[in-house]
Amino acid sequence: MKFVKLIAVGVALLSAGFTFAQKPIRIKVGSEVVAFESEPIEVRGVTMVPIRTMLDSMGGTMRWDMDKQTVSAWRKSRRFNVVLNSRSAVVNDKPTTMEEASLIYKNRIYVPLKFLADAAGYSISMEKNWYVLTSKIK
Repeated sequence: MKFVKLIAVGVALLSAGFTFAQKPIRIKVGSEVVAFESEPIEVRGVTMVPIRTMLDSMGGTMRWDMDKQTVSAWRKSRRFNVVLNSRSAVVNDKPTTMEEASLIYKNRIYVPLKFLADAAGYSISMEKNWYVLTSKIK
């Protein structure tokens, strides 16, 4: 019976567009390895990360508005808002569209890594199978 439930959960996640990378998704902010409680995932080829963990590692902060289903986040001079289950976001008062909708997975809010890095003032590079985020803001 447990096996049947496990298969049902797997089918549900795959049909939602989730894929699990063969290799773990590894991320550094500067030279610091980001330690995730809930691992990054891929959704339709887009790397998605838990926003709170990433903001903590970037020195940013966030607030969750349950009524509006919105995350408001800040890092240095950057501020941005993300609406749950939407591709819509606002970065420094300018509307933008994320490459994939934010979502909740394992009780964490996930957003596209590329969007979060850019919104928080970081550039992304790949180094030996690591995403490396480097601050563009001094």
